[in-house]
Amino acid sequence: MKSYEFDAVIKKHGTIDAAYIEFPYDVEKEFGTKGQVKVN
Repeated sequence: MKSYEFDAVIKKHGTIDAAYIEFPYDVEKEFGTKGQVKVN
């Protein structure tokens, strides 16, 4: 399995109790999907 390393700021979603990061790669190209990608 390929590993990805990068620095990111954890951002709070404005209207719900959730957080996210911006993934600095092309998700569709790397994982074949435009949606969410599960992480471990």
